[in-house]
Amino acid sequence: MTGPVRSRSRSLIAVVSLAAFAVSAMLPAAASASDPVLHSRSAWVVVREPSRTDEYVPASRDRGNSTGGINTVQRVDRGIWDVQLPGIPYTATVQVSAMGSKLRRCVSTSWGPGAELEVRCYDHDGDLRDTPFIVVMTGRPPETGGLPGRLAYYWADVTDADSTPWLDYQFSSKPGKITLEHRSTGRYRATIPNQGHPDVVGTFQMTWYGYDAGSCRIAGWSKGAGSQTVDVLCRDDTGARLDTEHNLLFVRKLGIAGYGSGPSAYLFASKPTRTTSYHPAKATAWSSNGKQATIKRASKGVYRVTLPGMPKGGAALVTPYGTGTEDCQIGSIRTKTTPQRIEVRCFSKTGKPADAKFLLAYTK
Repeated sequence: MTGPVRSRSRSLIAVVSLAAFAVSAMLPAAASASDPVLHSRSAWVVVREPSRTDEYVPASRDRGNSTGGINTVQRVDRGIWDVQLPGIPYTATVQVSAMGSKLRRCVSTSWGPGAELEVRCYDHDGDLRDTPFIVVMTGRPPETGGLPGRLAYYWADVTDADSTPWLDYQFSSKPGKITLEHRSTGRYRATIPNQGHPDVVGTFQMTWYGYDAGSCRIAGWSKGAGSQTVDVLCRDDTGARLDTEHNLLFVRKLGIAGYGSGPSAYLFASKPTRTTSYHPAKATAWSSNGKQATIKRASKGVYRVTLPGMPKGGAALVTPYGTGTEDCQIGSIRTKTTPQRIEVRCFSKTGKPADAKFLLAYTK
């Protein structure tokens, strides 16, 4: 498998990238920028049969690919899968969320042209486990002029010093290079030039990158003109802060599949202990149909988010917010009825239900 690999140096990956470029040149041509749906190559898949041993095509409700490619899943071993998202370039970014009622941590380990990517999932003890999960791979558009919404992402390949994430694996729909400040063990501040806004933040998603069990979260962000900054905090499976490679995705008034998104929504659930339903703040919530989401705490650590007007099926990602040690994952996504309702479950580091703030995003 080619693409970002945790143990490889930049010089070695550069060789891989040249090969990847040659392969990507043979892929289907990017969609025209005049097409509002297919501005970028992006894909997603919901893996509901994690223990299935043959290579298979998930149900149509559980997959999407802006190039028309057919996504497939192959279990390699317990807790390890190869996911094929044809036509998506290696310069895209990968986000992964676990799904289910028990705490699981799913990570991205590598990806390459094609796009072939590997996902690993662990229990709270750090052991590999079969579990349902969701992958979204978001690519850059062929051009950015005049496109609505904002998009940025990076892969952090330098973990213990200030850096500029490798340009092949970062993108912003506004001019300027994303930079990363290493503030302390496991804590980073990303600066995304020219993406700030005085009133509207947008949303972020995080994924741990590498072969260890762990998770990353959003610890804070700025609001204002100029650059958009966001604080990232990563911890291992014991809850200890750890310097690690990671993937970050930022969108504003755009779906998590970027300019290849279909019906989409995102929100920040900021009231984890509130027992009555509420609407998220407009600065950190958006829906492609303009309708407001509703958040309801069902029980400790269990939340039900209703997205009016969104279709059955689709993919969702969730990232915890704050400086705590809680983890959040998708509990379920409606596939048979509307309105779309997504369950989010949050846990303590030992796997017990725990109330937490989180960022949720949906697309189909």
